[in-house]
Amino acid sequence: MEEELERIATKVINLDGIRKKIADHLSYSTQTTARASISMKVDMLNAQNYYEVVAKEIQESTGIKLNVTGLLVKAAARALEKHPILNSILIKDKIYVIGQINVGVAVALENALVVPVIRNANNMSLAEIARFLSNIVRRVRERALSPEEVGGGTFTITNLGSLGIDMLAPIINVPETAILGVGGMTQSPVVVNGEIRIRPIITLNLCWDHRAFDGMPAAKFLVSLKEILESGPSAL
Repeated sequence: MEEELERIATKVINLDGIRKKIADHLSYSTQTTARASISMKVDMLNAQNYYEVVAKEIQESTGIKLNVTGLLVKAAARALEKHPILNSILIKDKIYVIGQINVGVAVALENALVVPVIRNANNMSLAEIARFLSNIVRRVRERALSPEEVGGGTFTITNLGSLGIDMLAPIINVPETAILGVGGMTQSPVVVNGEIRIRPIITLNLCWDHRAFDGMPAAKFLVSLKEILESGPSAL
């Protein structure tokens, strides 16, 4: 079989190095977690309006661009404050609810996926988050991250919206117990006060380890996140 595949393949890629580490980590996650997921659509009109204003202010004052992921990090951290069971890790038979909210952000490389961690994200301003993401993405691409910068996460966000993906169901970054997949923003018809309006809508998909908590806490977290994003500046 391998000889035949060698003959017909246009390229053979060895599963080694960082790709092998990622493969082993993800395989372990799928084999050991009781993975479940729920999704919710969010009207991003208020969040988008706020984002455009604050992003302009941050860029003018610091020269750094705030992206939508930064806004989502802040909103998720706020929601985690209200639902701390999602800010947990599960090791063996113990669930550790962590006091610090350390949000990992998945950053894709050509042949790898790295998850740098924003520590105490709930206590950071949007300008501080923007600065961190700008610096960390550069250092990820330079392969300059230290092990400490990719460890200690309590919750992860992965955003493929820029590629036009509607919804994704990511694999949990164990030992964390939950991960948020973010889809692209689309202009969609919605009913507002009995009338049809066109609004920017995204789909959030929360995947979690059912061993750590049930569907109700997961659903309440998503509801809180939706409320925060739809409220805009008053909640952020």
